[in-house]
Amino acid sequence: MKQINIAIDGTSGSGKSSTAEKLVEKLGYIFVDTGLMYRAITWIFLKNNVDNKDTEKMKKYLSDFSFLNNGEYIQAGEYKIPVKDLTNEKVTKNTPKYAKISLVREYMVKIQKSVATKKGIIMVGRDITSVVLPAAELKVFITTSDPLVRAKRRLAQNIGKKDVSHDLQNVLDEINNRDKDDTLRKDGCLTNRNCNLIIDNSDKNLDEVVDIIIKEVNNLTKK
Repeated sequence: MKQINIAIDGTSGSGKSSTAEKLVEKLGYIFVDTGLMYRAITWIFLKNNVDNKDTEKMKKYLSDFSFLNNGEYIQAGEYKIPVKDLTNEKVTKNTPKYAKISLVREYMVKIQKSVATKKGIIMVGRDITSVVLPAAELKVFITTSDPLVRAKRRLAQNIGKKDVSHDLQNVLDEINNRDKDDTLRKDGCLTNRNCNLIIDNSDKNLDEVVDIIIKEVNNLTKK
């Protein structure tokens, strides 16, 4: 069957990655989670005490950065990082600080574009439909209109995990702050203006969202 590229953007905690993982199961595509890339470079910056204003030091680690997701571990440059370490509270809080820097986004976007030179890619992030893959055949924006719903979902995902917040208000504040940062940043801001499928999953479960996207994929691949 003909394959296409699927770009998925959306608000923090809206279930973009879970949706992509389910789509991969159904379609057999390759999943590229760009959020993990930004978390990985943040982990490297934090490990090496790189200040977000130290351009030269950031360039040093960015120029050596590569990314391979092996499931349990991320190979990022010379570092083999357990995926669980990329979702701890320290990395989560610092990722937006580095992700909004033009220099960092420039390097990340270059890598992301190179990955998607072939078809059958599902790429998830916050500037994929507008910056990284604007020519993707299917551009999806997923949101949950009520941030509190997103916070409760994220809190449920955090059960049993260490080094993450288990306080509802803290998680809600993180989501609201991330939405603000993503929407207002100068480069690669969060937007749905280039999307041909917008889904509010406030009253939809994961399978319903996946079914909507697969229906659209089937329509596009029949043309």
